[in-house]
Amino acid sequence: MPDELPALVQGSQTLRLQTSPDFLTSLQQAPIILNHTRNAGVVRRIDSTYYDTSENMLFENGISLSVQKRGKNFVQRLLKQEPRQSLARPATLEVSIDTGTPDIVRFANDKITWLSPTLADSLPDLTLLPRFATRIRRRIRRLEFSGAVVDLLLDDGIIIAGDRREPLTELQLVLQSGDEGVLYEIGMRLLETVPLRIATTEIVTRGYFLASDTVPAAEKAAASAVTPGSTVDELIACVFGAAQAHLHANQMVAFDGRSVDGVHQMRVALRRIRSVLSMLKQVLPSATMINLAREAKWAADELGQARAWDVFLTTTLDGPLRLTGGHADFDGLRRVAEAPRLEAYAAARAMISSDRYGRFQMSLCQWVARRGWRNDADSDGLGTLAQPAPILAARILTRLHGKALKQGRRFRALSSDERHDLRITLKKLRYASEFFHPLFDTAMQSRRHAQCLSRLQDRLGLDQDAATTQPLLDDLAARTRSPDVHRALGAVAGWLAFQSTANGGRLAKQWRHYRTMQRYWS
Repeated sequence: MPDELPALVQGSQTLRLQTSPDFLTSLQQAPIILNHTRNAGVVRRIDSTYYDTSENMLFENGISLSVQKRGKNFVQRLLKQEPRQSLARPATLEVSIDTGTPDIVRFANDKITWLSPTLADSLPDLTLLPRFATRIRRRIRRLEFSGAVVDLLLDDGIIIAGDRREPLTELQLVLQSGDEGVLYEIGMRLLETVPLRIATTEIVTRGYFLASDTVPAAEKAAASAVTPGSTVDELIACVFGAAQAHLHANQMVAFDGRSVDGVHQMRVALRRIRSVLSMLKQVLPSATMINLAREAKWAADELGQARAWDVFLTTTLDGPLRLTGGHADFDGLRRVAEAPRLEAYAAARAMISSDRYGRFQMSLCQWVARRGWRNDADSDGLGTLAQPAPILAARILTRLHGKALKQGRRFRALSSDERHDLRITLKKLRYASEFFHPLFDTAMQSRRHAQCLSRLQDRLGLDQDAATTQPLLDDLAARTRSPDVHRALGAVAGWLAFQSTANGGRLAKQWRHYRTMQRYWS
């Protein structure tokens, strides 16, 4: 057995797609595969067992350790997890070992630059336990399409963690040469044959959470990474890259449904995507942007009922429950409300699994990968893309700020619909501020501005609660004849009316405060 350390292989860019085991045969018969591959490929059996400490120390540090059985031989693999939005194949280190038991000292730690010094020093002393296993049948084919060479890895198998099982059916498109955008083009061609969606959670992550019977925590949007020296073109790429990452990070959590934050953060990500598309179409008109914004709105709307029932059950009922001291049947009300909530989550899962959502995902990713806004820009637009980012950011912030001030004139006389329109504008302004604030050397002022916007949005949201909750109350009233539950429904309606009245004065005060704030970008 060789003693030298194998070369560290960074690998190619990879797009991972999920489907159902029911569509495996149809997927292999997809025209783009039959017409652009030379043979049936090769089939390999890959059985892997993943090891970690009892506290999952490796996983918490973004590392996975597995032992693969390849024929009669065993290979130990150390792998670095990449960010969810990255297409880069993970850095991987492999070494042959004698048995199926990991021998971690076989790795020369001083040569693994992506391990933290603390973890590298502690590796030889770790007590490792099997955490989960995968059993995969992989078919590998090479596809040549649109000037690119792509390896297709079709995995059919299962993840095993104790007595829990989870099917695993994925197609990996591994770019060997050519344009990254071709991966999404192939994905959209495959969508014409079978339902697919971008796999946003690594097999390793799925295994760990299957073993613990949990799901990853929902993730908020990461802080903006734009810099004052960015061009508009770089700004757009950075903002959309972050928005994609936010969307992908919460897809599995939303689909699972055990955490109410999954659907919430997925909707926030979709709203942020719509907001930036809306901002840009004013200066870079594009039919593609209009189409993407429409699809993002559709996806967010499809998640809307699930979010509405989550808010009702976790937030709305708290106030009237305290007010009545438990004299109405709120437990019965919760039981009645669980049925429409489950129906709403079934609709949300259907949306996430749909062809339409898969096509939206891949269209957005391809547009960002190929910097599609450049192709849609005229000569003036190309000039805008080359400008310093702070110039465009200030224009957008000024326009949204002015629109909000105009909508908020005679604030106390605004109708419910007019206040709702104002809230939407303020939400766009808040997102724009979150995207752009690093471009300006005004950290304290931008933080105060964001806090004021957030409080004002929350107040306007309370103002809308009665209108948005009434359809839910009507639905529940039609589902039960229980007098006690109907009394609870009446208590909720009364509480919302009281809250709306009490909120009016505070809302007007909050608006006056915002109106007099100095713009941090001017």
